[in-house]
Amino acid sequence: MADRNSNNVFSGNLLDELVEVLHGLRATLDPVEQLRPLSLDEAAKSMRCRRNHVERLIAKGELPCIRRDGRRYVLPSDVQQVLRAEAKRRPQPKRPGIKRPPANLEDVDPAMREFFE
Repeated sequence: MADRNSNNVFSGNLLDELVEVLHGLRATLDPVEQLRPLSLDEAAKSMRCRRNHVERLIAKGELPCIRRDGRRYVLPSDVQQVLRAEAKRRPQPKRPGIKRPPANLEDVDPAMREFFE
């Protein structure tokens, strides 16, 4: 009898990824899903950051939260606003790199000079 997993197209990671994609589609199509408050862990996952970053945003007042039964929740629309605000921030100026003097080709082996030109 052939190996059952070799014939199964939807095994392991592929099935998990498909389920995640379907959940994402449901969230975009279902208006009730968009109103459901997110836990801090869910908010961190959707923002692709760590939970402590979400907690810091709440502490600074940049991300409003809802307290219910001793837990904190955030609305998906508030998470989207924070992400949009972060995207609009000015980019950080690049730090100047180390300026090195040009190589003295007289000291380089003639066979290696082509790599420095």
